[in-house]
Amino acid sequence: MSVVARVVKNVLKNVGYAVKRNPLPGWYHKDPFLAQKHLLRDERVSTVFDVGANVGQSATEYHKLFPDARIYCFEPVPDTFRRLEEKTRGISRITGVNCAVSDSVGTVRMHVTDAATMNSMLPMCDESRTQSQIDVPSMTLDRFCETNRIESVQVLKMDIQGCEKFA
Repeated sequence: MSVVARVVKNVLKNVGYAVKRNPLPGWYHKDPFLAQKHLLRDERVSTVFDVGANVGQSATEYHKLFPDARIYCFEPVPDTFRRLEEKTRGISRITGVNCAVSDSVGTVRMHVTDAATMNSMLPMCDESRTQSQIDVPSMTLDRFCETNRIESVQVLKMDIQGCEKFA
């Protein structure tokens, strides 16, 4: 490893980031969950945030990969959140959080569409897909961690329809 690479790696380590070379063959492009499992093979994964959890598809995969991790599923739309709760009922390590993740604590407007995977704080390009607009509670990840005494998150999955920059 070059001196520059070692210095960069140490600087990032000091601010909480781990940098690893990706020695994997092409299969990791096909299964991001297995790629994460491989990349985190030497880490103790205790906390996973599934932001934009929808009905828990990713959360249940993370539970299989990291059975000892506490998985927090953030889903703001009440109907979708109910389906998430139903799908994950009985999995004690999965906790549903019925709020949007944003850059502020308060309330945000959600555009609810005909496809739950496309619900967004941003208006749809095709407004005919929007079925309703609802106000939902919003939370920052920092505040959520403070409130719940979470010191570190090993996996952060976000699928929030273009609003990742606000989170």
